[in-house]
Amino acid sequence: MKKLAAAAVLGCALMATGIAGASTGRSGSGAARAAAAPPIVWGVADDGGKYADDGGAWFNSQLKGANLGEERWTLQYTGSPTTIAEKAFIDRAAPVAKRDGIKVELALYGSPDVGNTDPEGFCSWAAYVALYVQQWNIQDFIIWNEPNTGLYWKGAGSDATVPAKYEALLASCYDKIKVANPNAVVIGFGLSPRKGTPTQTAPIPFIKAVGAAYVASGRDRPIMDMISVHPYPNPNNPTDGPDVGYADTNNYGIPNLDRVKQAVYDAFNGTKQKTTVNGLQIVLDEVGWQTDTTKYSQYIHNDNVKTVDEPTQTQYQKTATEKYFACDPTIATVNWFLLVDESTRDGKDASGNTVGGGWQSGLLTAGGKGVSTAKPAYTALASDWSAGRSACTGQQINWTPKTSGGSGSGSGSDAGATGKPTFDFSALNGLLSANELYTLDLGLALSVLSPDNMYSLPVFQHLLAPILKKIEDALGPVQGDATVVGLFVWAAQPMNSTRLASLVTARQLNRSSAGKAVIIGRSSAKVTTGHKISLKFKLGKKTTLGAGNLYFVLGIRSAADASKSGYLVAPLGTVKATVKAKKKKK
Repeated sequence: MKKLAAAAVLGCALMATGIAGASTGRSGSGAARAAAAPPIVWGVADDGGKYADDGGAWFNSQLKGANLGEERWTLQYTGSPTTIAEKAFIDRAAPVAKRDGIKVELALYGSPDVGNTDPEGFCSWAAYVALYVQQWNIQDFIIWNEPNTGLYWKGAGSDATVPAKYEALLASCYDKIKVANPNAVVIGFGLSPRKGTPTQTAPIPFIKAVGAAYVASGRDRPIMDMISVHPYPNPNNPTDGPDVGYADTNNYGIPNLDRVKQAVYDAFNGTKQKTTVNGLQIVLDEVGWQTDTTKYSQYIHNDNVKTVDEPTQTQYQKTATEKYFACDPTIATVNWFLLVDESTRDGKDASGNTVGGGWQSGLLTAGGKGVSTAKPAYTALASDWSAGRSACTGQQINWTPKTSGGSGSGSGSDAGATGKPTFDFSALNGLLSANELYTLDLGLALSVLSPDNMYSLPVFQHLLAPILKKIEDALGPVQGDATVVGLFVWAAQPMNSTRLASLVTARQLNRSSAGKAVIIGRSSAKVTTGHKISLKFKLGKKTTLGAGNLYFVLGIRSAADASKSGYLVAPLGTVKATVKAKKKKK
């Protein structure tokens, strides 16, 4: 949040050292692949419309002129859970935004010590805001701004408890906002991209520490629907282009968003909180480059940072749009900072008083109606922003997590083929919660499901239905016609992934050094391009299951590329008692 409310101190939290290239995996041609991805929203992070005397009518018209459809406003908590300090501005501008078809996203934050001293008051206020603005269809709320920096959260960088405090605040705000408006979208973090001073925490360790606090809390609900990040260039080299990232792997830039995705995966995989593997999307609610404004008369003072010329700004934004943002299906929103430049270059007014801000990264020059003029990027990028995902001119960004342990993603043993899996099988790693595993274990192994202690096919299918739905949703549609085989397997002793995967094509059950393995449920299907897998399981032959281990095994071969096949092995739980398993006669 580079520009705050008028009464707040404005600050720059750009941070970085070093240069690193992109490490994100890509595949396929841009336009075709990107068109099938979820939609993307283009907008700006700018309070100009909120403060405008006309309620933002001119501001909104300028947004629409560049085919931008969103504005992010800031709101600050001032200590009363039922007081919106800028209510008059909201009352004037929100109806105008609704009338003009502009989506509004609110970034909610407090003074630097509120997270330490009054988190419940803040979250009660956040819920009050969510309830109040619902009348204008405002549904998206970013909870805090750059909590990994001391500028916005007291103790960041020095107090090891800050990540846990932020997790508790985010969890509380999530619950309270969802009560106020069940359709609200709660967006977490709003992360600064680097640690540059002792009063800052590097973003990647911060995410992981928040995840550790979440797990330790035992929470069985999410804490966010999306995650917000600010991928600014290195402030030590603010003219770096979008292809330049951070050498320090604890920081991130535009080409380093894979680090954010991996940190989120490491922090939350296997919990109720989604990761980018199974549905969490990213909001880039601040990004931009400051331009040279020396040829314009409406600005005051001298620049205090290095700037780029306007053609370079255009090229940088075009590259970021066409090579990265439009091509990344996990990015849901991009809000450029700003639409309209601030007239002071150093954050001081004409009298030398510090007023904050001082940013010239807008698409329009400073001054507002009758004064502002469009920079080249405003016109040059309008067609891209209108095109949405189709603005992607390169390859789609397909990221898969690095996993540890014997389960997760693997490459082929289906009929001996090798190669990268067609699906991102890691989407299933840790898919089931502890409660779901317990329910499955109890249902399949411990409970008496019929008077004669035998499984019935309807009960078996009923138990599997929610699990199969999660599997199908996590994997999404196939990219080419495919054959899919799924198994539920019992084994007396733990089995390794390779041995289990070999059962995908096994015609009979074999004994191994790991002990007897039994397929208790099997399914296979042919799936056409663009459709999700749909597996209906049948029970295996009558057998008795003793104490042992339950696994789910999935194998796939794509007819579009027969060399690509893969399998997933997911341990589901343990059987603790002998249970008969056979089809119940009708």
